[in-house]
Amino acid sequence: MIESVNKVIKHQFLFPKTIKNKNNLEQLLTESVSTYNTIRPQFSLGGNTPEETFNGTVIQFSKYSQKFKEQIQIRRKHHQNNQCGRCE
Repeated sequence: MIESVNKVIKHQFLFPKTIKNKNNLEQLLTESVSTYNTIRPQFSLGGNTPEETFNGTVIQFSKYSQKFKEQIQIRRKHHQNNQCGRCE
């Protein structure tokens, strides 16, 4: 399971960024892990975040689709602001 988390962190949070130095990498990792655990809904958790599941929040499947749409918009905005030039 950890391999899946690492893949998401690398491909969705780190690769689209320009990493300038070690301190910048540490900051990005901190933000990425926080987002992954507290904001980003997980299909495998029925739409809950890992934090919600850890705290015993009841899975509400109807909430998943709305949270998923919100995350798509956040990622699009994030990628549009990225300086790599691959996304428009």
